[in-house]
Amino acid sequence: QESEMAGLESLAPAIESGAIDLVAIHDGARPFASLPLIESLFNEARRAGGAIPAVAVEENLYTTNDGYAVPVPSGSLLRVQTPQAFAAVPLLAAYRAAARVGFSGFDTAETMEKFSNVTVGVVEGDLHNIKLTVSDDFAVAEDLARRWEGGRWK
Repeated sequence: QESEMAGLESLAPAIESGAIDLVAIHDGARPFASLPLIESLFNEARRAGGAIPAVAVEENLYTTNDGYAVPVPSGSLLRVQTPQAFAAVPLLAAYRAAARVGFSGFDTAETMEKFSNVTVGVVEGDLHNIKLTVSDDFAVAEDLARRWEGGRWK
């Protein structure tokens, strides 16, 4: 949240003057955000005010109720990715409001949900847009990198 805020504050003069109308926040641990994904996000953010990419959770998931397993309905959960794109003025205002109260969200969309009235649309994420979290992810990334050229899949 702090690095995102620092980035937004560095853009603040251009945002406030209207020179920047959209901002995408991206997690550097996801090196394979494709140009088509980014274009889709910007198109949805222009339409709705905000956009996040997401893919369906395919695993069987459960929650608990009084110590008993309860299945989560299939298709009701999504894995959200980055980048996430938003209208710049409300994004800056939301981050400033969050900073005033010491809020640090899980991701940009959560901050926007709590500190703005922007609608956040969902676009189809990309299964190749993996997050490099554990050492095994790097072997997958090496394979993906062989098929990556100019922001697109070969």
